[in-house]
Amino acid sequence: VAAALAHFLFAWYVLRGSTSGTPWGLISIGLAVPFLVGAERLVRWRETMRGATEALGFLAAGVAFFIGAAIPLELSREWITVAYAIELAAVAAIASQLGLVALRQLCWPLLAVVVIRFVINPEILKYPLGVTPILNWMLWGYGISIAALVVALRFLRPTGDVKLVRAVEAAAALLTFVLLTLEVRSLFQPAAMATPDAGFMERAFYVLVWGGFALAALWVSWSRHDPVALWAWRLSGGLAAAVAVVLQVLAANPVFQDADVGRLPIANGLLLAYAVPAAMAALARSWIDGEPRREIGHIVEATALILAFAWVSFEVRHLFDPAFVRPGLWARGLELYAYSIAWLLFGVALLALGFLRRAAALRHAGMALVCLVVAKVFLVDMAGLQGLLRVFSFLGLGAALIGLGYAYRRFGFDSR
Repeated sequence: VAAALAHFLFAWYVLRGSTSGTPWGLISIGLAVPFLVGAERLVRWRETMRGATEALGFLAAGVAFFIGAAIPLELSREWITVAYAIELAAVAAIASQLGLVALRQLCWPLLAVVVIRFVINPEILKYPLGVTPILNWMLWGYGISIAALVVALRFLRPTGDVKLVRAVEAAAALLTFVLLTLEVRSLFQPAAMATPDAGFMERAFYVLVWGGFALAALWVSWSRHDPVALWAWRLSGGLAAAVAVVLQVLAANPVFQDADVGRLPIANGLLLAYAVPAAMAALARSWIDGEPRREIGHIVEATALILAFAWVSFEVRHLFDPAFVRPGLWARGLELYAYSIAWLLFGVALLALGFLRRAAALRHAGMALVCLVVAKVFLVDMAGLQGLLRVFSFLGLGAALIGLGYAYRRFGFDSR
């Protein structure tokens, strides 16, 4: 099998430029026929006599190899990896049916080739996408390969080869993650996939896609106690949280970087960039009780609070400066009071939610935000007020603080 496949591929490599129009795929399928005949003869012989299991397994693998080789030979180069994935499924099925441990070991190099070519191969960014968004070669190439890995798992799980099963599961999860990432990239940069730059909304969609993948993995981990899904949740969720907090909130938010988020209040790009990821983090926190590492729950809570606070703050800025053309973080007049009101309402909402859910972290975050608003009002907002306006502002703030103090004394200590 190895000699025939090597000779065929060598002949194709040498002659491919001088023999245009040669049906190499058809030739490959034709070369599978002798191995198919040999395998059929062995099956009949084994009906009466036992033995030759290894020979049958490798003859059947030879049939799969030559048929799989016909796929990239007849199609373009991006389908070569798909052929390897199909080979993996075929070899796993043959090895499982015949109980051949040696043949099953061929799954390891095939799996390595699939992962290397589809994950760290920079050439995939140069393959032609086609004219239809989403429904491009990546969807079919990666999708068929992922389906082949799932089929391989169906045959590998009964063998009890835990390491190989975990490796194939991890490869399927990794290919799914890469597929989602490349689909987002193709939407925003269809003509320049290899460009290293990414705009505000593109990063927002990365966070949404990675966060959704992390939630799906968390649900699988929670329902099946799957270690691969657990690590998929941790890695994908951590990457989404890092991009959302470090880039979207701190380093490259719409105030610091030009971004067209739309002119409508609430229903704009800020909702997708901050509010939806915050809701996804909150949902993850409600599912995370089975997470063995408790510090991850605190990270998820902090991420949800930071993104929600950023969304409230940037929505206020968007209300007064829809295009984010004003440089820097400075504000004056009514906008200053709008920040105070929005932050105060947000802090009160956190306090109320903390009381209802008996969550000390939410209560503490809400009280810290209320204290921040009080300091801002006294040190910044009141500086521009004179006379009765300053008196009424102090009275209103004092009444609000008295009400919050009563609520916290009435409900907060009982919720510890």
